[in-house]
Amino acid sequence: MKKYWNLYHFILIISAAIVVLNYKIIVFTGMFIWNPGIQYETDPVYFRDTFLHYQLSVSAAMIALIILQIPFVRVKLSSKRLGLRNFAFILLLSFYFFAPLLTSLHPNFRDNLKATKLLPPLSSIEYLRIIDPQIETSLLLNFEYDKNLHFAEKIEVYENFAILSTGQISDTLSLINTNGTKLSYSNGLRIFPFGSDEHGRDTFSRVVFGARSSLTVSFFSALIASVIGILLGFFAGYYQKYTSLFIDRISEIILAFPMIYLIIMIYVVFDAGIYNLILILGCSGWVSMYKTVRGEVLNIVKKDYFLTSKLLGIRGLNLLSKEIIPIIKIPVSINLVLMFGNFILTESALSYLGLGITGNNPSWGSMITNGQEYLGVTFWPIVFPSLAIITTTVTIYSVVQNVRESKSQRL
Repeated sequence: MKKYWNLYHFILIISAAIVVLNYKIIVFTGMFIWNPGIQYETDPVYFRDTFLHYQLSVSAAMIALIILQIPFVRVKLSSKRLGLRNFAFILLLSFYFFAPLLTSLHPNFRDNLKATKLLPPLSSIEYLRIIDPQIETSLLLNFEYDKNLHFAEKIEVYENFAILSTGQISDTLSLINTNGTKLSYSNGLRIFPFGSDEHGRDTFSRVVFGARSSLTVSFFSALIASVIGILLGFFAGYYQKYTSLFIDRISEIILAFPMIYLIIMIYVVFDAGIYNLILILGCSGWVSMYKTVRGEVLNIVKKDYFLTSKLLGIRGLNLLSKEIIPIIKIPVSINLVLMFGNFILTESALSYLGLGITGNNPSWGSMITNGQEYLGVTFWPIVFPSLAIITTTVTIYSVVQNVRESKSQRL
């Protein structure tokens, strides 16, 4: 733990600073989640500005992390305190937990397709947001359909109305409410860091929220596959004979088919959905964990301490938890992380084929599928989700390599 002291304490300090600086919005969010039907007699602009403060503080934390990373890259790339692997890992976790805070647009939000379609990276476009206190919505959420947010190539705001112009088309938007009062508004430039896709959606928002989909599916699939593999590997290695023979034949049948084809065959039978996808990946990817655990158990059952435990009356799952798991935790951990990386690639491949995550949930694989139709015109709808997949898998495999090196040094 000593060599990671700076990294862990930095994360702790930044998290504490975010909580202290934004305690009001955190309390309000907790109250809203606990009782979403309650009415708050508070100026909506206050909560929107407070939420913007929350976004800025989280963004500042990410920028601080990047700044701290630069000296380590220049001076000592192999530093264990804050290497590239740890930085990428923290970035992925930030995408997963702070996705609504890192981007102000819903990943499926679209407006004025003519103005926002296939914008290149770092493009900017004018926006106008109407702030209507009569609309009873939670200002802590980014909406897929927000009728108060408008994009245009040129926006001219006058006293009682605004003119939104895109090419030769102009629209007039009233700034007077139905009761005759003037509506509040905010306007400026909206930057698209990664550009936009064919539907005018922000590519950066979709990459950030796509991390949630891909990592969730991969994590729970690897967890299910690990539980199945550990249990079957223990029973096959401990009881042997017919139990081992039966499970071996099942694993060989699964290995006889390429995993992607086997998953497609099973997936066609079931309805599309993220839960079915997790179950299918988990129930079809346990073979590698099974082989690892079975081999380790076959070696352990011949040891004197294991035979002594049996003589003392320890049986079944108690042997697994007390005598086997502590011994095989390193190879099991390595296999678990490898499965996690493999499932990310598998989920991306299935989404690319149109069999992965469905509905409005963005996925890196589906983004690549949609962007390939415009590859002759643009490159960014494909490049950024591809870089996300590559960065994630390389980070995961580097973690495995680090664990292996640590194990070899102990031996």
